[in-house]
Amino acid sequence: MRDSLRSLLGEARVQVVRDREKLSLKAASLTIVRQPEQADFDRVVSVLRAANAEFEPVLPPAFYRAYLANVLDIRSRVEAAEMFVAAYRGRIMGTITLYPDAAEEGWGWPREWTGIRAVAVDPSARGLGIGRLLAQACIDRSRMLGAQAVCLHTASFMQAAIAMYESLGFQRAPEFDRDAAALVASEAAEPRIAALAYRLDL
Repeated sequence: MRDSLRSLLGEARVQVVRDREKLSLKAASLTIVRQPEQADFDRVVSVLRAANAEFEPVLPPAFYRAYLANVLDIRSRVEAAEMFVAAYRGRIMGTITLYPDAAEEGWGWPREWTGIRAVAVDPSARGLGIGRLLAQACIDRSRMLGAQAVCLHTASFMQAAIAMYESLGFQRAPEFDRDAAALVASEAAEPRIAALAYRLDL
């Protein structure tokens, strides 16, 4: 009986994975990854705000305010970085930023690397593989630029993002770990949050 139950559960899990893969493939066929136009910026900010709202209850208030302000400040990043958006069925549902020179982020990365920042998917479009499409676009662009590696910082409260990065081959680079509060210019005297470094060698 138990063996039969295990078999059924195993088959159910396999079916769930297959269903997700089919969904992702269908979503990919309906999604265009491109660079945004000036008229898209307000929508990009809306996606970033919505995607990060889930972290407000779990983060110290002052840190969350500083973190969100940093993430939403897209105009300060566009001069040194390339932004991409994912338009699903014609509507922007995801965004990501790529620094062709990771050192421009000011977070101690090597100049020979590219850097990913501010990955976000609208909550209503999660599970479609849009975040993965955006990350892969940055990996492909990094190869075109001749980068040695792609790097990023994330945090332990971003479990879904960490799982996605690791599935793409990113590995921990603890020598580049930083204090997240310092990265987002939060001066609040609150428990420190580690910004976890990851890299993908190309």
